[in-house]
Amino acid sequence: MVVSSFWYRSLYQALLWPIRRAEQTLAVRHPDIDIQVTNDGVATPFMVMLKVVALTGLLLTAPVWLHQFWSFIAPGLIAKERRWARVFVATATPLFLRGVATGYLVMPAAIGMLVSFTPEGSDILNLISIDSVLGFLMRVMLVFGTSYVVPLVILLLNVIGVITAAHMKRSRPFIIVAAFILAAVSAPSTDPFSMLTLALPLTMLLLVTEQVAKAVECRRAKAAA
Repeated sequence: MVVSSFWYRSLYQALLWPIRRAEQTLAVRHPDIDIQVTNDGVATPFMVMLKVVALTGLLLTAPVWLHQFWSFIAPGLIAKERRWARVFVATATPLFLRGVATGYLVMPAAIGMLVSFTPEGSDILNLISIDSVLGFLMRVMLVFGTSYVVPLVILLLNVIGVITAAHMKRSRPFIIVAAFILAAVSAPSTDPFSMLTLALPLTMLLLVTEQVAKAVECRRAKAAA
């Protein structure tokens, strides 16, 4: 957080990009709908700064706390299984950051969709608190990032023998439904585009995880034979 604070202005502008992009889109498609970003309190600029540097610090230290997450599980594993910690961190970090980036990129469409429900010609000015919009953006980014790591966790549980590919195959319909439910609950807006942006990649990752788990089990069986 301390290191991120030196680049706070640039980070602040980067996090404002989704709403600025939404403003440009609305100006073309719905010119009668106006958006104005505001600070709704004396302490809001300071709280926003804390949130921005906290999010940046969380992203920059992803390899560290992902390793700590696996280290929490490691004491219950045998020495051979603990070596997967490096694999977990090396794979989970780009997946988590990819999910965060996806959440960031879908936000302009989500904000535009939500604000577009304002009746045109009603002379209503949409006053959007910078604190609320940044908080909303951060939650969406973290939800997307976490969702992208879930398949990796399932695969590692398969590698250490907690679950099998057969269990995953039998649970496939429930897994797909759960992925879409999670996407519907976590999506930043009510439009199908935002939900599918999270649900489809998550479902594909889960299906690929099942096939990888099956291949790992086949290779393990051949080695044992």
